[in-house]
Amino acid sequence: MDTFSVPPRLNKVLYVCFLVTGLYLLLSTSVAQVTNLDDAGPGSLRDVMAAAADGDTITFQAGLSGTINTASELNTALPNLTIDATGATITVDGQGTHRVFNHTSNGTFTIINMTIQNGNAGGGDGGGVRSNRNIAILNSTVTNNRAGRDGGGISGRDITVTNSTVSDNVADDSGGGIEGQDVVVTNSTVSGNRSETEDGGGILSRDNTTIISSRVFGNRTRLVGGAASSTSSKATLMR
Repeated sequence: MDTFSVPPRLNKVLYVCFLVTGLYLLLSTSVAQVTNLDDAGPGSLRDVMAAAADGDTITFQAGLSGTINTASELNTALPNLTIDATGATITVDGQGTHRVFNHTSNGTFTIINMTIQNGNAGGGDGGGVRSNRNIAILNSTVTNNRAGRDGGGISGRDITVTNSTVSDNVADDSGGGIEGQDVVVTNSTVSGNRSETEDGGGILSRDNTTIISSRVFGNRTRLVGGAASSTSSKATLMR
């Protein structure tokens, strides 16, 4: 059988190419870390979000525990951003004066292992979390937020809530807990939310609603769908 050997010089070139490629892949999706509970300044969530790039994951210093009392809403215009508080115990509080998170782009905004509370969107949507497009909430709690329009807790287009709790949020219009186009709730609890004047005390979906192995109870609305309402009548319930 014929054999082929790579000349030593070419071997070095290939090694350098693999090294450069690996570094590029490593840096193309970076991880930035929050190191304190300050509202602003070096190491704060606000500053780390401002410095992030599309596709980044923001983490928290291991063991960091407490509440970030925000002075204004936390904004990002990045298409895709993940905030992952795994390994820490983090609450982000809007202090009843402003929305907590506002994602103004068309990708996916992901929250993992965090409590989002006391947001107030004023006359807008999504007191706790709002996105122009998609929201993914995992292992988190969204509670005691308010919106002057739709989605007291969460408002976006395609929304997935997994292993989470959405509770005690209020929308002056529709979707006390969650308001979106397509809403999927899995292994979660949606309770104690209310819509003051329109539909969907717990959930308001404008297209598809899918609820899997979840508890939806104790939500109230003035009109239709105390638990959940879908304006297109496309609802799926799975145990």
